[in-house]
Amino acid sequence: MTKPFSARMRFLIRAGVAGLLVTGAALSLRAQEQLDFFLSFTDAKGAAVTDVTAGELSIVENGVMGTIVSVQRDTHPLDVQLLVDNGAGMGPALAEIRTGIKGFFAALPGDAQVSLVTMAPQPRFLVRAVTGPQNGVQAADRLVPDVSLAAFLDALVEAGERLKNQAKNRVPVIVAVASTSPDASSSREQHFKTMAQRASELAATVHVVVLTSGARVSSAQVPGGVASDSQYIIGSEIARVTGGRYEQIAVSSRLATLLPEMGALITAQSQRFLVRARRPASAKGSLGAVGFGIARPGVTVRATFAR
Repeated sequence: MTKPFSARMRFLIRAGVAGLLVTGAALSLRAQEQLDFFLSFTDAKGAAVTDVTAGELSIVENGVMGTIVSVQRDTHPLDVQLLVDNGAGMGPALAEIRTGIKGFFAALPGDAQVSLVTMAPQPRFLVRAVTGPQNGVQAADRLVPDVSLAAFLDALVEAGERLKNQAKNRVPVIVAVASTSPDASSSREQHFKTMAQRASELAATVHVVVLTSGARVSSAQVPGGVASDSQYIIGSEIARVTGGRYEQIAVSSRLATLLPEMGALITAQSQRFLVRARRPASAKGSLGAVGFGIARPGVTVRATFAR
């Protein structure tokens, strides 16, 4: 297995085309001939494709063909943390959020480990790391509004701190449902960078949904470098660098359908393969631009480095 890397990649690849979106800083590693990746495959409807073989896959680095050495199913179950803004400005949306939470957890596989955390007045557990998504479904009705501002960044940072132990031998995923209300977090930019680094090293994916609320304020810098509209800035960035999904929505009714969609996406992406690949013979030193191809029409590939 390879050692952790300092950045993440997201691959959006269709049959015959090796496309690549590079996120974060350039990758640097010791000269290694073989690298391990986690790959998941979905069809045009977002359903998992689980019968991929090594003969269908190809890898290129800087346009030069490498070699697929082996492909095997990864059987690690999910660890999913759902973080929900229940603070000022979100009260009118609580009914839709509860419905969305129930659909979200119901879409996860039965062996998933789940957590449910509210953000106001500070991050607090409604469900603490337990196997069985039904625990999250049952807890949704206990979600209550709070008049305080939510601590969005604090919730993300704490979720990142839990990854190392809580997600051991599991596929780690964080989903944050936030609003545009002012962020009451005490965490600062450096805490966010540490969280993003930890997520990268553990191959965690972070999805973020931001609902425009009536309590939105204009952008302004606060001590430490975090803007008051940090839900937009931080949410879109952490989703981008971890290959997650970022959604900005204007109506709360969308939460009732969007969260179950994300649950289904997470389930599909968790059915992944451990792929060992050999770099081109000419490749030395730092890893260049890498892309995967699959000889099957309509199939999309998502890839991360194996930890």
